[in-house]
Order: sequence, then C-alpha cells, then structure tokens
Amino acid sequence: MYISKLHSTLRKFGIYGINGTWQDNKNAMDIKSVWGLAANEGKPIGPNSNINSPQGCKRGTIIFYKDSIIEVKRINNVNEITKPFEWAIG
Repeated sequence: MYISKLHSTLRKFGIYGINGTWQDNKNAMDIKSVWGLAANEGKPIGPNSNINSPQGCKRGTIIFYKDSIIEVKRINNVNEITKPFEWAIG
C-alpha cells in the first residue's frame, strides 16, 4: 500500500528508481539478517535495522511521513526521525 503511494508520487516527477537496504540473503528469513536502517509503521523491522552504520556515519535515508511527505535526510539512527512516519529505508 505505501509503496504504491510513493511510486505514483515519484512518477509524477519522472523519477524512476528504488532505494534499499542490505540483508544476509542466505539467512533472509531471520529478522537479524537485515542491516542498514529499515523501519515500517514507525519502528525498525528487525533488531539490526535501527541504524545505517555501526560507526555512526549518517547516510541518506528516504522517509515517508504519516502526513504523506517524503524526505531524504542524512541520519544514522531511526530515533533521529522527529516526525511520525510510516516507513524509512537507508
């Protein structure tokens, strides 16, 4: 549902692409396989998905807020997102 909202919004501007996170594909069923910021419904999707970098590096993260605003912001931790959000991915 949320991806289709983003997709139609980006297409209005002629932007085609996707941002993503990394995971351990061999163990993709394990929620600990996700590394890199990945959040849904305002919280990380797994125990390793609350940060972009263990070294504290702030990286570009696309955030879809509950007010339907999309922003790309340099953050490291999901706690740096200050507005209620639907999802975020770094």
